[in-house]
Amino acid sequence: MLALATLTIGARPRWPLAAVQCGLFAIAIVWTSAVALGRTPWRGSGWLAALALIPLWGIAQLFAGRTVYDADTVVSILHWTALFAIFAVGVHAFDETGRGVFLRLLLSFGAAAAVMVLLSPYLPVEIASKVFPAEQDFHGPFQNRNNYAAFALLVIPVAAWHGLDARGRSWAGWAAAALLYATVIGSGSRAGAVLATIEAVAILAAARLRGVSRKRLAAGALSFAALGAAFTAVAGWELLWERLHFSDPLEYRREIYRATLAMIADQPWTGFGLGTFATVYPRFAVFDSGLFVNYAHNDWLQWAAEGGLGMAALTAALVAALAPRAVRSVWGLGVLFVALHALVDFPMQRLGVAGWAVALGAALAACETPSRRAYRQASRPAPHEKLPAQHQGQVHQRLAAE
Repeated sequence: MLALATLTIGARPRWPLAAVQCGLFAIAIVWTSAVALGRTPWRGSGWLAALALIPLWGIAQLFAGRTVYDADTVVSILHWTALFAIFAVGVHAFDETGRGVFLRLLLSFGAAAAVMVLLSPYLPVEIASKVFPAEQDFHGPFQNRNNYAAFALLVIPVAAWHGLDARGRSWAGWAAAALLYATVIGSGSRAGAVLATIEAVAILAAARLRGVSRKRLAAGALSFAALGAAFTAVAGWELLWERLHFSDPLEYRREIYRATLAMIADQPWTGFGLGTFATVYPRFAVFDSGLFVNYAHNDWLQWAAEGGLGMAALTAALVAALAPRAVRSVWGLGVLFVALHALVDFPMQRLGVAGWAVALGAALAACETPSRRAYRQASRPAPHEKLPAQHQGQVHQRLAAE
């Protein structure tokens, strides 16, 4: 479902997105039934309760008449409910085995998407325009360069960790990471290129903290640099260089941010209604670019304008809670960098990008912390051991309290 959402991210009709959402809801219903029947344990209640507050807040806005346009809010509620369904299923499905399968599938799909992005500019225009319905001078299945950059930021740490962890196939992980990095450079996304470069350094630092040897890190960094240079020569860097020399890197965005801040000041606590930014924006616009402004190009400001400061604070709290797990895992660092990318663009408004970010967040939430894992291992005897009856009772009481 997530792959389908990404491949149709540039589609103008709504039915592909609706089909993906229906599929996600169906999966969530099946999984909920399995939990209700006791076939799988219930986990992640705290995380789920926090994330469920966002679509519930949209419903409350509808019933309280605190949204300026009901239809937009309904669409946004469906979007957030789909993200909640992804997280709910992921928290339950991504045990150690399920998490490994998911990360391998994400890496495979991410590498395939990068190949499409790399090769699509070399296709004849008449073919590329039909296969890849992009709205800018950037091909591939993504609607624009920034959406692709955010997606690549999610996959690069997964690829790099595969390169660091794999035995005998490390070249495949580093090749995928280098390909993703090069295509971000070739896309011309300025924020994406800067964040991808910082992310590469952060991956090596986090891996070192996790105990990866300096020799393996040096070999990985060398492979990444060499392959990245080769792939960048194919993807091209001229567009990025040209865009980095714009006289005003925040052209249009600065004025949009100013208008969004005025929206927040007007309705700081309740917001104007989830999904209503494009409807409300003209009232606060301070300039006319001649283009339709459908997003604030800053998800954090848009969340505050639509759902109030509480919604932005809740989202920030969720990201902050996942941050330590993301650093420890290495492969989950992309969640933090997409949160940073959301300061200058709208990756979380597209299910084809946001869905992967939330799924990775669910994989992080499903990870046991080191202290909990150590306690569980210390509290339970080895299979060949049998504790005395009095000690068994003490262990059972401690596990129940935990």
